[in-house]
Amino acid sequence: AGAAIMLAALLSVQSPVLGLVAWTHERVPDLEPGWREDDRVPALDGLLAAWRSEEGDRRVWWLRGRFPAVLATAQAALGTAGTANEQAVGRGLPVVAFEVPPFFGRDYLRNQARLLGHGLLLSRPEPAAVAAQLERALQDGNVRALARAAGRERMGGPGASDALADDLARHGRPVDGV
Repeated sequence: AGAAIMLAALLSVQSPVLGLVAWTHERVPDLEPGWREDDRVPALDGLLAAWRSEEGDRRVWWLRGRFPAVLATAQAALGTAGTANEQAVGRGLPVVAFEVPPFFGRDYLRNQARLLGHGLLLSRPEPAAVAAQLERALQDGNVRALARAAGRERMGGPGASDALADDLARHGRPVDGV
């Protein structure tokens, strides 16, 4: 249900878009209304499928094993997963999220909104509402600035892993036999 809503939302967005889907399943969903297969795609590692809107100005590439690359090239994200949303906001991306019960329900989404602050844009689970929030994320510089600030506030700057390792080395004590 979540992917179908996202795909319908991409058809409603005003600007041409390229949606990169970091897909974890064995096969991609069946083609949704308004989409067709796209055979004019460069060879990409991990590409499972490529779709083009029937009008031709919106594209979706389904990629396996490319989540970091997807986030690194994104301007915004549509998300219905906890950790993935947190990683996207941590990179300073605004994330549009909506309920997809039973695993990503209202209570979970409320808790994630408290955790991610201005990095998370909540939407009703309807294509038009998701598209409107995505347009805000893509077009409104203030929304993007707030998401970047939320990411820095929640994740801090680079180097946390090294600092943690140094702290453990400084304060930890050796354990015999390990």
